[in-house]
Amino acid sequence: MPRVFIALELPPAKREELEQFCKVNDSLSKFTWEDKSKLHLTIKFIGEMPAGDIERLKVKLAETKCSAVKTNFMMTSVISKNNSPSIVWASLRVTSELKSLVDACEEILSGNFSVQKEIREYSPHITLLRVKPHYDFDEINKFEGIELNSDEFVMNKLVLYQSELFAKGSKYTELAEYDLVI
Repeated sequence: MPRVFIALELPPAKREELEQFCKVNDSLSKFTWEDKSKLHLTIKFIGEMPAGDIERLKVKLAETKCSAVKTNFMMTSVISKNNSPSIVWASLRVTSELKSLVDACEEILSGNFSVQKEIREYSPHITLLRVKPHYDFDEINKFEGIELNSDEFVMNKLVLYQSELFAKGSKYTELAEYDLVI
C-alpha cells in the first residue's frame, strides 16, 4: 500500500530562502540538507492507504474550500529522540487559516477513512535536516533557536503526496494538487 501525506507547497522564493539559510550556516558542507524540491509543510501524515481510498481522498480534498495560508518562518529547532538530535526544522507561525485547513483535513480523514485525529497540538514546521548518526551533535545543536525573521508569505497549493522510502532517503510523488482560496 502507498504511504501518503497531505502538505502545503512552499513558494519557490521561500524554498530558496531556506536553502540559502542552510548554505550560510553550513559553509563547510558537513551535513546533507533536505533538497529544496522536498521542502513542504506537512498538514497530515496519513501513512499506508489502499489505492481505492486514495482516489476517494482526492475527491474529498477537491471538495474542500479552505483559504490560502499566510504565515512566516519563526525560528529553527533541533528535535531530539532518545537524547540525540534527530531533526532540524524551521517553525512557522500558526494562523487561523492554517488551523482551519488542518482541522478540515483531520475531519475528512477521521470521518471518511477512519484515520485517527492527531492528539498532539499541531506544530507547523519545515524539515531542513535529518540527522545522521555520524554527525557531530554539538555542531547540530548550534542550530537550536536561530531566529529566521522572514516576511509573511502565502501558501495556496494543497498537495497529496506519495512517499516512498529508499536506502538513500525518501522520494515524494505528487498525486493531486488543489488551489486554495486566495
